[in-house]
Amino acid sequence: MFSSDISLEISNRTSLKVAIDVCEKKKDFATREIFTKILDDTEERIDWIETQQSLIDKVGLENYLQQNFSAG
Repeated sequence: MFSSDISLEISNRTSLKVAIDVCEKKKDFATREIFTKILDDTEERIDWIETQQSLIDKVGLENYLQQNFSAG
């Protein structure tokens, strides 16, 4: 699941960077600001997903799931 999510987020990041460049060339600073905020959120999601993947590698999937989704 995380592999699919990170692939999508990386694709989004690439598209947003292109869009920001276009906005700068067109001097559309309002739209650039919106895309920049979305890019920041995307970067945070990528970092979170990478952290989760690292945790799974370190503790194993079963322990990860138990730690993060235990009832109680």
